[in-house]
Amino acid sequence: MIFKYSSAGGLSILTTQQQIINATGEIAIDLDVGMVLKGILYVMDDGDCDCVLAVIPTNGQVKEFITEDQITDATGEDGADLEGGIAADNRGNLYLGDNEDDQPNIVLVKNAKTSIFVSDTEIENFYSDLGIDFAPEYNGSMAVEGVKEKVAQIPTLSEWGLIAMALALGVIGFVVIRKRAVKA
Repeated sequence: MIFKYSSAGGLSILTTQQQIINATGEIAIDLDVGMVLKGILYVMDDGDCDCVLAVIPTNGQVKEFITEDQITDATGEDGADLEGGIAADNRGNLYLGDNEDDQPNIVLVKNAKTSIFVSDTEIENFYSDLGIDFAPEYNGSMAVEGVKEKVAQIPTLSEWGLIAMALALGVIGFVVIRKRAVKA
C-alpha cells in the first residue's frame, strides 16, 4: 500500500495493494523508494515486477510506468533489481539505480523511454582507475541535482550610446580644460 499524509486529514491509504496488483499483474510487491516529479509520484517496485510505478497523488490511480523489459533492454542484463534508488534532474529525466546480479547500472528514463546512463563497466573502470579493487553495488538511494546555468548580464551601450558617451566625455573634458585655462 501507499499511504498519504496530510496535515488536515492525517494518515490515509492513497493506493491499495489490489490497485498495485491490478497495474502490474504481480502479487509479490516490494515498494522501495519513490519521488514526486511534476505532480506524479514515481515508486520503484522491487518485487516480482521490478518496475517503476506512476501514481497520481490526488486520487491514488496507479499504472506501470517503466517495465522490467525496458530496463533490461537498456542494461543488457537478464533482469532488473531496482535497489539503487531513483532521482531526477531539472529537465524532468529520471535516473534508476539497477543492481541486477551485483552489476550496478544507472538507467536514464527520458520521455518514458530507457537508455543506459552509466554502465556497470564504466563504474567498475572508474574505481579500478582509482586503484580501488572491489565490486560496487547499488543498495540505497541516489541524488542527481540539476543546476541551472546562470549567465551574468553585462550592461553594454549601443552604438549611439557609445557616441553619446564620447560626446559627454568630450564636453566635460573641454569644460575642465577651459576652467584651468581661465584660472591660469
